[in-house]
Amino acid sequence: MRSTELSVSNAQHELWLIHHLNADRSLFRIGEYVLIHGAVDPVLFESAMRRTVAEFEPLHARFTEHDGVVRQVIEPREDWEFLTADLSAEADPVAAAEAWMWAELSRPVDLATDRLFAYGLVKLGPELFAWYQAVHHIVMDAASGALVARRVAEIYSALVAGEEPAESSVGALRQLVEREAQYVDSETAVRDREYWAKQLTGLSEATRLGVPQRVPAPERFLRRSVLIPEERAVELRAAARAERTRLSGLLIATMAAYVHRLTGEERVVLGFPVSARTDAELRGLPGMVSNMLPLVVDVRPGTRVSDLVRQVTLDVRMALRHQRYRGADLVRELGVADTLRSLVGPKINIMAFDYDLRFAGHRASTHNLVADVVDDLSVSAYERSDGTGVRIDFDVNPRYHSHADLEAHERRFLRVLEGIASGQDLVVGELDLLDAAERTRILVDWNDTSRTLPAVTLPALFEAQVLRVPSAVAVVAGGSSLTYASLNERANRVA
Repeated sequence: MRSTELSVSNAQHELWLIHHLNADRSLFRIGEYVLIHGAVDPVLFESAMRRTVAEFEPLHARFTEHDGVVRQVIEPREDWEFLTADLSAEADPVAAAEAWMWAELSRPVDLATDRLFAYGLVKLGPELFAWYQAVHHIVMDAASGALVARRVAEIYSALVAGEEPAESSVGALRQLVEREAQYVDSETAVRDREYWAKQLTGLSEATRLGVPQRVPAPERFLRRSVLIPEERAVELRAAARAERTRLSGLLIATMAAYVHRLTGEERVVLGFPVSARTDAELRGLPGMVSNMLPLVVDVRPGTRVSDLVRQVTLDVRMALRHQRYRGADLVRELGVADTLRSLVGPKINIMAFDYDLRFAGHRASTHNLVADVVDDLSVSAYERSDGTGVRIDFDVNPRYHSHADLEAHERRFLRVLEGIASGQDLVVGELDLLDAAERTRILVDWNDTSRTLPAVTLPALFEAQVLRVPSAVAVVAGGSSLTYASLNERANRVA
């Protein structure tokens, strides 16, 4: 790999600007870890990691700005540190490893001078290891991370077997930059912009689910995760097929119905992250091209659930056809909102990358730490191909949601999902948000206004008020008023 200088993609330019406008210079570092269920040779693993890093040009980028023009300089780096830790003696090695990873993820970076990636291996037990991965989003997106993961597994497995790994098939960064430039000047971009202009007509600020919290917010988002077992996931996929869609279609329809049921909003705008990789060549090129789209869904209480699912499936299909046009560019060009993040509401992220990894025959499971900034509520679904079910992460911004809010979002979202997948002939307004305890609290407990009254006369109550607040105003008539003491004195004279 030779030193070279390239222009940046529109996606990278967005992140450059946000990075320099935000005081938190660790923002947009994305991270995850892979649990390897088996013994790992640390020396061979580091060798596999270094060979992989050498093959992926975006990892060697640094960014410069001259006269308002941002460029990326690719300079091969070999002096980077491969992080290691042995936490196998901890009471909870996985929790200790996550704390170790979060501490590293919180490291601020300078886009012009710092290394923009971090990789490491954490020993959790004799046959359990965690491979830690972190990159700044400006150099790679989730699709690129999947390419890296597969290549590391491939090289490591070959080295353990005493074989030479297959030649790398990863594409060059220049190809990605050239494809971006070709798209920007194409008729396809014009058609994409026209499509989104129609979709966004009449929209303004996003519908939010949260309200400002009075307690200080922690440094990062709050998360709860649920694993839908493979047996139940099979049933959900069958329910999706019955509606001529995929599980992703059910999940996105669930989010649209959920936002509508909580807010009453009949034109829901969801944040919809997409890979923006529309052909085989783009899918094989590492770098940052992922996009956030404003997915507009019309929902009404009388909409049949089956119709909503089919409409969402069509909306998603159309959005994916036009997914390369930058959401941030749309908002700026059309003037519909200050920023993309102020236009879209809760986000629904479908992560379906192939993570059926094997490291020298040992199975592995992937665990996300952070994939994006959480503005309100973000729901991420990970549908893997390894038969381990579907994991759903519920993330909320702690400035607007409490831990109790987060727990409620998880329960209610899953309840709406069950209703949508039930096969019943329901309309959206019939989808149940509340469980039995919540319904009792709202309909019975909060409406229980009965009180036991003391056995006392009205004159006695008045005398008690006179003694308690004699100078308080008791009665007003026209422009005159009397205190309790004055009114009581007049009443006694009349008596």
